Amino acid sequence: MVLTRRNSGDQWTKFEATTLLNAIRHAPVLHPERPYVLQLGERAASLFELGPGTRYERAGVNRLLYCGTALANLFLAMRVLGWRSTIELAGDGTAPDLVATVKAVSPAPATDRETLLHRQIERMPPYWAEPAEWVPDSAAVAKLVASNWCPGTELRLLSDRAAAMETARLVLHAGRRMDGDRWCADELAPWLEPQQTTPVAQVAAQLGPLATMSAEPYADAVCSIAARLVADPVLVVTTSGDSPRDHVLAGAAIQNARLAASAFGLAVRPVTRLIKLDEVREGLARQLGKGVHPHALLRIGGLPTAV
Repeated sequence: MVLTRRNSGDQWTKFEATTLLNAIRHAPVLHPERPYVLQLGERAASLFELGPGTRYERAGVNRLLYCGTALANLFLAMRVLGWRSTIELAGDGTAPDLVATVKAVSPAPATDRETLLHRQIERMPPYWAEPAEWVPDSAAVAKLVASNWCPGTELRLLSDRAAAMETARLVLHAGRRMDGDRWCADELAPWLEPQQTTPVAQVAAQLGPLATMSAEPYADAVCSIAARLVADPVLVVTTSGDSPRDHVLAGAAIQNARLAASAFGLAVRPVTRLIKLDEVREGLARQLGKGVHPHALLRIGGLPTAV
């Protein structure tokens, strides 16, 4: 990642520039190189995507999700520097590689919540860290859902058992189709590996008749995955549109959920690779309803004791 400055009148102090840059450096990414660069202008900070030609492909969408995680961090950094800020998303075509610009509008102190979330940027476990086991807390999950501030996005709790069965089929399908994809394997491992915990076993037994009635070809595996989806809270990150702007906002919602969870003493593990498959994404969309587009599943758990 390269930090560029357009002219000597940017008005950013060295401390301010360092704060903004550090926020971007700690944004999660699973690529060898970060898919964006940061450019500071006069009381503004802009994210530009590297390689925007692929943004309408599934791989390009994943890149925009990561740009969105950086945008969430950048906005919080601007707020803790004492600026009331606005986010302007690209979309007019004048700068094809521009993702978004965060502008400092007027002096305004950050709220306690914004300060707390910004503090989590450098304290959170890595993006790929596996959450620890925890006793699901519906109040904590509700707080996490309510913490989402990204317009046009929503965090939906996957709790319906029929929906869990269909999602389990999609997870199993993705695991078989993307065999050899290391990142996908890491994301799906907790659902695909055999587990015999009491809550999961109990739910799996209750789901068994559903699989039998539908002549499920991999009934045991599907029931096992569905049981985990029901036993442990899973959120779906959705948007009302499916444009590049929506993909960026979905990424910001993912990162905000990670920050908020960390502030609550929890951990969120995003699952995004399976949505690389169009049939998986379309299957999730059918469950969510017309005009709703899924971008990630969020697994919730306790903070890892070690990474």
